[in-house]
Amino acid sequence: MEQFDTRFQGFKKNTASFNLYSCPFFISINDVPEDMQMECVDLQCASDLKDKFNNFSLLDFYKKYASQKLILEITNMPF
Repeated sequence: MEQFDTRFQGFKKNTASFNLYSCPFFISINDVPEDMQMECVDLQCASDLKDKFNNFSLLDFYKKYASQKLILEITNMPF
């Protein structure tokens, strides 16, 4: 069990980063890096985007509706 915990400890450390990408409408703003908080607030306040997020796959949502700035910031986050 200890070997398992050691091997996958990076996942626990990066949970907030994974959550920002996989469920940006439900993550707490306090868990988001400061330089991304305003973009996340804007995204969470856009009810039309939230509807699209719920009706499309994650990949299609990001391809069609997410801003380039948000995509670049998420993909450049240190993991």
